[in-house]
Amino acid sequence: MPRRICRLFILAAAFLPVVSPPPSAQAAPPASPARNTLYDRLLGDYETRHARFAAQVEILAAEEQDPAEAQRLRALAGPPEVRSLQMMELPETPTPPLPADLPGAERNRLLRLRALESDYANDLYKLGQKAKSNGQISLAWRFIQEAAYRNPDHEGARTSLGYVLYQNAWTTPFRRQMLVQGNVWHDRFGWLSTDDLPKYLAGERRAKDRRWLPADRDAAIRADWANAWEVDSEHFHVRSNHSLERAVEISVELERFHDYFVREFAPVFMTPQQMQKLFQGAGGKVGTKRHIVHYYRTREEFQKRLVGKQSEAAFSDGMYMPDDRIAFFFDRPGENDRVAETMYHEMTHQILCESSLKLVGVGNWDEGDFWLVEGLACYLESFQPLGRGGTVGDPGHLRIDWARRFLVDEEFFVPLERFTAMTQREFQCADMVNGPARIKRLQQLYAQAAGVTHFFMHSGDGRYRDALVKYLADIYSADQRVRKNNPTLAELTGVPFEELDRQYQDYIRGLPASTRTATRP
Repeated sequence: MPRRICRLFILAAAFLPVVSPPPSAQAAPPASPARNTLYDRLLGDYETRHARFAAQVEILAAEEQDPAEAQRLRALAGPPEVRSLQMMELPETPTPPLPADLPGAERNRLLRLRALESDYANDLYKLGQKAKSNGQISLAWRFIQEAAYRNPDHEGARTSLGYVLYQNAWTTPFRRQMLVQGNVWHDRFGWLSTDDLPKYLAGERRAKDRRWLPADRDAAIRADWANAWEVDSEHFHVRSNHSLERAVEISVELERFHDYFVREFAPVFMTPQQMQKLFQGAGGKVGTKRHIVHYYRTREEFQKRLVGKQSEAAFSDGMYMPDDRIAFFFDRPGENDRVAETMYHEMTHQILCESSLKLVGVGNWDEGDFWLVEGLACYLESFQPLGRGGTVGDPGHLRIDWARRFLVDEEFFVPLERFTAMTQREFQCADMVNGPARIKRLQQLYAQAAGVTHFFMHSGDGRYRDALVKYLADIYSADQRVRKNNPTLAELTGVPFEELDRQYQDYIRGLPASTRTATRP
């Protein structure tokens, strides 16, 4: 992707009004949008099967003499929240057999419960495959995640979620490779040889030339970018002259983001063959291509290395350069949360741009659909790591809050039929003279892009999510024929643009108002 796209990615930070940190907030329930028939039919199949499972568990609860245990069973039978499934931590070890000394009645009840959960998980997995074959990928993930929740040892569900079984434990292919090679994980130092860990804990470090040095001496050497630390994980290669510990921390954060991303937007970067492998299990293979991330100790080093390539690096907080296939960031002491938001924004660009062998860039949006390129990246700045995945879309996040402010306080709104048809040049206001008017317009467009993304991802319990993911997959397709002939969001949702306009404005107006004091940049 030529430099022109890079400039767009960098300038995103400049188009964000400055505000104080947002408070926690919850969105008001949105108005129910028109329903998608296929979505409803699959969801109806799920609800019917779940009702049968709940009725079967209720029989067990009614037989239970202990009121607390009966209440636990009834709670277990309830459908888990979608976001809870995305955050869940599955057990690493297979479920052990029931203790042999359990009283007969209790043993019988637990065996019956396990059998019910196993049968339900099997049906959920099959329903997930059905949803996948019908293009309802978000529902497919939801059903398969619940299958793993109901039966953590369901092989199909666990492999679909990226696990392999090794030495009687569920793990990832990369982690298995590390263990086979005799390494051990440490939260500060990452993967180390089992023999090396005691020396690291004692304050020694393995230098690049394999010598052992005191930690401070090694840090002084690695401050030179040529000797920087390098940390590999499942999907990322992080290089940093800041510290080994910070490189490991970043690696963990990015893996959590990636884990969320591939589940929510799987169709974007998977061919039908790859998707089939995903749902059948990928054979436990470790990927050979990783996203490259460079993390500098200071802003000055970041600027020194990048301004020559990209002049906007002089005021950027981070950037992804598609020609190099590298995302660049720098340390900001005391601002790790803001660093993380910048990384999630640029990682969105990096993951999408590197989703195929051919980089997708300039010319991709010369006929419209550009808004989502930045709208999605701005929306995903709200990602919050939690467990193996995370949460996203807090309506109190400043990106979403500004979407509400511009709509409610300033009545700024571009009708969605026009907004979604904007080209890259139009969205960037390329024909406007640089100055306050252009900056204000860019702020408004970026805010609406984040707001529209939030609407399609969350309105009506995510009813339009699959339509948006399909739309995203089309505009990032390596096949130019797909990009040039992609359906509109009105066509994908089956809802006219005029009605989507009304629903969007009602939804955004329904978000809670912030009490923060904002200043213009």
